[in-house]
Amino acid sequence: MNSQQNESLKSLLSQSLRERQDSYTIQRIFEQFPTTSELLDATEQQLTEIKGIGKSKARHGSATLSWTIKIRACRMDLSYEGADLYHVQTTTKNVYSRV
Repeated sequence: MNSQQNESLKSLLSQSLRERQDSYTIQRIFEQFPTTSELLDATEQQLTEIKGIGKSKARHGSATLSWTIKIRACRMDLSYEGADLYHVQTTTKNVYSRV
């Protein structure tokens, strides 16, 4: 996973899980799933095995990863800077506020 992808995914996951990017939970996710494909394939069950992630956070994390896959399928690159990444994060937050 390149550095820019890593930071983008950390930002998205930390917001959806309501964790700081440098929190133990976020660090463990990226240790457990070191490649982009492993992370995007992570299931709710796998996420709940990480200390600090219960069913609710696993659901939010899984939804974030699912959205990421859908965005990638539409050929939107998460490495966009500024407003584009902000738009993806804001949209993700709005979706979670309805869950």
